[in-house]
Amino acid sequence: MSTHPDPVRRPTAASGRPRLLLVAAHRWLQTVHLAHAAHAAGFEVALLAPPGHPAGTLTWVRTLGHYSAARPRHATVRALNRHAFDLLLPVDDLALEALVAAHADPGLAPDAVRTIERSLGDPGTFGRRRERAALAAVAAARALPAPPTVAVRGPEDLPAALAHVGLPAMLKADGSSGGRGVVMVDDERTALEAYRRLRQPERLGRAVGGLLRDDDPNLIRPAFTRQPRAITAQGFVAGTPATTTVACWHGEVLGAVTLRVVRTSGGDTGPATVVEPLEHPGIAAAAAAAVEAFGLSGVCGLDFLLLPDGTASLLELNPRATPTAHLLVARPRPLLSLLAERLGVAPSERPVDEPQAPIALFPQEAVRDPRSVYRGTAHEDIPADAPDVAAVLVDWFARPLPALPARAVRRLRGARPALRPQDSNLDPKAPKA
Repeated sequence: MSTHPDPVRRPTAASGRPRLLLVAAHRWLQTVHLAHAAHAAGFEVALLAPPGHPAGTLTWVRTLGHYSAARPRHATVRALNRHAFDLLLPVDDLALEALVAAHADPGLAPDAVRTIERSLGDPGTFGRRRERAALAAVAAARALPAPPTVAVRGPEDLPAALAHVGLPAMLKADGSSGGRGVVMVDDERTALEAYRRLRQPERLGRAVGGLLRDDDPNLIRPAFTRQPRAITAQGFVAGTPATTTVACWHGEVLGAVTLRVVRTSGGDTGPATVVEPLEHPGIAAAAAAAVEAFGLSGVCGLDFLLLPDGTASLLELNPRATPTAHLLVARPRPLLSLLAERLGVAPSERPVDEPQAPIALFPQEAVRDPRSVYRGTAHEDIPADAPDVAAVLVDWFARPLPALPARAVRRLRGARPALRPQDSNLDPKAPKA
């Protein structure tokens, strides 16, 4: 953890609000939720994202250039050198990678280097935060409940790894999330097949097909980099998924949104679509230990399994904003408000109407089941107090992808794309109700 935490800064915006930059590699609607939460917390909100991002249509969001799938570090360095911010918030894994790469760029201005460190925490842990084995080491050192987890550096390590974690086991590719890059194996033969499959980068043909289907250039980047993925073996644990998203500051937890997962998309390891608030001392203790160990700042999420005896088994860390960071069931106050307070914004005394539990995340649950019983109810995560935000969420979710010729013309002209947006780790192909 950093021994010299950045002091509280005075707001940099002329409005008196601290400036927050949302960095997004994908056009996911969760960024709209986060922009709304940040604006309500007292931030002046800016956006670095692909052209035509739905959050950029909000009148109070300032778009600063474009995130480039081909040159993400260059685009990020350019934005940070040209504009001053008090806080940066990556909203997906690629955005986090871009900020970490920018931090190491010799062309990044010193003030921007300090802003990244203020926003993400201890730079000495940047390279370890996405390693499941590193989190397992923290759990072991702090005596936190967690399944045995070991890094598998090559196929020759697989028998020993399986012997250590036991069978059945979960093979997981580092850097994956939302249930992708995770395979359950029952023996050495299936484990070896899964290892080889997970280790390989995305095939170019499949990546190009994803680009044409989802209109997301980031989908082809892994196929061109051809970097093999690090794999870990983790003991299988049966339980109910739970998650906590925390606001933190230089290794200290400020507040948390802790949730039991009611429904998921894509099987037991898929992303949550319906959640309900949860109070769990074990989850709070584990989150505090992980945040302190990695010296985290900003927003991060941790995933757990609730065992039959009530124990929360720690699975993994997502060191960036998660799709539940905006929810008003946070304690003691909304997460973005807690971060704004560290930058000089007075705590809000305005009462907040909390969402009714359970909460159907939008658009995740709408993607999972267009006829879900939560659609159009107070349980659906669409802000009733912000008609402009609600309109963007609903409108962009309902839009079909344009035909390929129209997409080509749009890119040449730089026009706003009429996308059917996707939520984190989901592909909304289901028909709309």
